[in-house]
Amino acid sequence: MRHPANRSSVLLMAAFCTVGACAVATNDVDDTPEDAGASTEPSVGKLDGAADGAGTTAGNTGGTTAGTTGGSTTSGTTPPPDAGSGDAGVDAPPDAPPGLSCAAPNACPATLTDIGSLAGDKSGQPVARTGPTSEWLKVLVLEEDSNILFRVPLRVRLALRSPLGGNYGMYVYSGGINRDPNCAQILAENGSADTVKTIDLTWEDRGGSSDNRLLTVEVRNLAGDCRPDKQWSLEVQGNVP
Repeated sequence: MRHPANRSSVLLMAAFCTVGACAVATNDVDDTPEDAGASTEPSVGKLDGAADGAGTTAGNTGGTTAGTTGGSTTSGTTPPPDAGSGDAGVDAPPDAPPGLSCAAPNACPATLTDIGSLAGDKSGQPVARTGPTSEWLKVLVLEEDSNILFRVPLRVRLALRSPLGGNYGMYVYSGGINRDPNCAQILAENGSADTVKTIDLTWEDRGGSSDNRLLTVEVRNLAGDCRPDKQWSLEVQGNVP
C-alpha cells in the first residue's frame, strides 16, 4: 500500500513535467539566443547581389529606394546634373550668314544684269537694284521727247548706297546708240568713302536722231565683307533737274 504522500509527490512531478514539456516546446520555436550585437534596423540602399530585382524599400526618413537590375545596385537618388554641360540659361547668338565672294558673279558684256529702262527727258519711275556683292549691270536711257523745236537734254542720276560696315564704288560706262555695251571706257565714277554716292550724267538732244544710251554700271566692292544680310542698293532716276 502506497503512502498518500508519495502519490502527492507523483502528482506534483507530473504537473511539473507537464509544465516543463510546455516550456521545452516553447523553446523549440526559437531556441537560439538573440545576438545582442546585431542591428534590428533595415538596411538602406544595399542589397545582396543574389537577390531578385523586386528591390527593397527602406523606411527611413529620406525615403531612399534601392533595387537590383542584373545584379547591380540602382539607387533611387537622382544624381546632380553635370556642371560642365547643359544650357546655362542664356540663348546663344544666331550664326551669321555665310560669307560670299566679293568678286562679281557675272561679266561684261556677256552676262550683264538688265535692270530695265527709263526716259531721260521725261519724269517717270526710277529703276533699282540691290545685291550683296560686286555686280555688272546695264540700264537703257531713252529719248522720249522728240520735239525738234524745243530740244530737251537727257539727264540721269545714279545713287548707290553702301551697307553698314561696307563700301561699294560705282563705275559707269557709256555705250553707243546701237545699244552695244561698253566695258572698257569709263564715263564717270565715284569710289569715295561716302555711304551714298551719286553720279549725274547729261547729254544733249541732237534733234532728228536717237539719243538713247545704254549705260553699263559696275558696282564694285571696295571694303568690307560680302554677305547676304549686307546689301547695297542702286537707284537710277531719269530727267532729274
